[in-house]
Amino acid sequence: MPGVLRDGEVAILNAGRKSKKTWALLDFAIATATGGRWLGWQCEPRRVLFVDLELGERVLLSRVKAIQAATQACPKTLDERFRYVDHRGSVTDLQKLIPKLVRTVREFKPELIVLDPVYRLRGENFDENSNGDMARAMGHLFAMARDT
Repeated sequence: MPGVLRDGEVAILNAGRKSKKTWALLDFAIATATGGRWLGWQCEPRRVLFVDLELGERVLLSRVKAIQAATQACPKTLDERFRYVDHRGSVTDLQKLIPKLVRTVREFKPELIVLDPVYRLRGENFDENSNGDMARAMGHLFAMARDT
């Protein structure tokens, strides 16, 4: 997204519980995949991988369909440029997730990866209020952005 998020950057959408973060991230992912608009910004079309850690396939796909209908996103373009992986309940640590994504990333070559929700990747002994723990987590995300 020119002027907002450049290639290779990492961003976190942070807000309170039940504040529609997943809806906002899905809307961003779909706008990016289809070259649509998000919050007034024009998105450049990119391949998007959405990593679902909470909703599950049925709920996630129903939300994708709702956003697609509301935004009139092109179904063919969305099918070509948007992928999701369902890791609901299977991964709780960022270091364990990255190896699971390697094959999908190598095959699909996404230009944007959305992890939702990030708090599910805390792992054991992770304190989101600790600068050191957050720095390590961001380091993993930066490495993934650099290496993919």
